[in-house]
Amino acid sequence: MPAYLHILLLVFPAVILFGALFPLFFRLKWRGERGQAVVVKGLCTLVPVLFCLNGCLVGGFRGFWWLLAGLIFCLIGDVAIEKNLYAGMGAFAAAHILFIVAFLVYAQPTLLSIPVFLVLYALSAFAFRKRFREMKERLLPFILYAALVLGMLSMALGLPPLPGTMVLAGGAALFTLSDLTLARNILNGDKTTRRSDVFSLGCYYAGLYLIALSVWL
Repeated sequence: MPAYLHILLLVFPAVILFGALFPLFFRLKWRGERGQAVVVKGLCTLVPVLFCLNGCLVGGFRGFWWLLAGLIFCLIGDVAIEKNLYAGMGAFAAAHILFIVAFLVYAQPTLLSIPVFLVLYALSAFAFRKRFREMKERLLPFILYAALVLGMLSMALGLPPLPGTMVLAGGAALFTLSDLTLARNILNGDKTTRRSDVFSLGCYYAGLYLIALSVWL
């Protein structure tokens, strides 16, 4: 395959996602057309799922299939969270666990991941320290979910520095940033700005795209 066609193949899903579906989702959401917005949101996640599936069929590496399974649970979570926060969190927690399994297939975990996790967790706790009282009964689920997400990121950052794994780590970092900003948006409730909403979901989909892209590198 010519190089330019290969590049086009890798970029095309991002064009569909961010050039068409992503802005359409917010257009529908801001118009109050919730049902249609949820459908388009699912289609947004379906793009990296299909992109990753194609890469799995081409590459065949076992770790790729675990990544695909994680992306599928992200798709489930995207729909579930619109109905129930905790159902969505459960699906995303399963996705993070599947990503961790994929990382274990990629390489043995390193001890460096432990101090990285502790630093990231401490920084996150410091950033949200003034919001703990607002969480009330949501505090424990948020703390446990944060530990899982940051553990996933720490393991991704500890993977061997190869093109595919570096892109994968970048995707994990954007996914984590999205989760943290989403937690802030949930706590802010009606005070959440459109810009913050777009930023959080933009990081999320950029992260999913990079995770899917990593199976091609």
